[in-house]
Amino acid sequence: GHHTMRFILVLAAAAVALMAPAVSAKKMLDPHGIFCGQTLCYDVLQVEKGANDSEIKKNYRRLARSLHPDKNPDKDAKAKFNAVSKAYQVLSNEEERAKYDSYLKDPTEYIKKYGHHFFKTQAAPTDVTIVIVLILAIFSGIHYAVLVHQRETYFKTLVAVVVEDKPLSSGGTEETQALHKAAKDKFLAAKGDASKKAPKKGSGYKKEAAFKTAVEEVCAELTGSDDPNLATPTVWDTFVISVSKALFTELMLKVSGPTNDDQKELVISRLLGDDVFYDLKADELKELMERECWKADKMEEWKKENGLSDKKED
Repeated sequence: GHHTMRFILVLAAAAVALMAPAVSAKKMLDPHGIFCGQTLCYDVLQVEKGANDSEIKKNYRRLARSLHPDKNPDKDAKAKFNAVSKAYQVLSNEEERAKYDSYLKDPTEYIKKYGHHFFKTQAAPTDVTIVIVLILAIFSGIHYAVLVHQRETYFKTLVAVVVEDKPLSSGGTEETQALHKAAKDKFLAAKGDASKKAPKKGSGYKKEAAFKTAVEEVCAELTGSDDPNLATPTVWDTFVISVSKALFTELMLKVSGPTNDDQKELVISRLLGDDVFYDLKADELKELMERECWKADKMEEWKKENGLSDKKED
């Protein structure tokens, strides 16, 4: 129980962390590309922040010469040349440079002027996809942990009910009574009491740890077919996968119609409505299947014959 809850909390924390923008660690410079984008104008011109006008002009001329598309055959030369020209426009103009410096010092001023722009960043387009996939995987992990926790809780409750062996009038069932008897026989056999001997009167044995262990062992033999609440969860039961499977089933039903008996029964139940479907006798369901009543026209024929038709005769 405690371990499962701790696991859930760890996964939840990881999910929250992943929901933060993938590039939150990267300092916001100029996501709108008003100045030099995500690179400092000073870095583009290869000068220090305190550089004077002559240093800026000198470096601009040197870089512009070496990067000019007419002289530099490199495929990135044009883009670099444009970046250098843009940086020079910003830093050679006293007013623009002052504005740029103030935005670097206080990014909130930039946001006030140009607004938030979370998604225009240098992050590759796949980053968002990866984050979404990871978040879905984490939520599947959380859901799986919840399913395991629910099964553990149900198992503990079942053990407590079986140990107590309440009568039918007080919430017990024939199944819990049968489990109690099986556990009691196991407990007495382990203690070496001959089964021929009449069991002791009273319920003192219920308080013994060895009896509870016997109950746990008997209950542990139960599977999901005995009680759906005891089915061992798998990754296929998690929300994301079960929803995906349901959507895929719906898509396939629309594209190619039902292909197996379960799908055929599902379509028949929808055409009939749950109330009618669950009242069907086994031979009636068999007849519906044989007559291919998952097809709307065949179902309409069957409904007419049985006085259930939705359509009125002309």
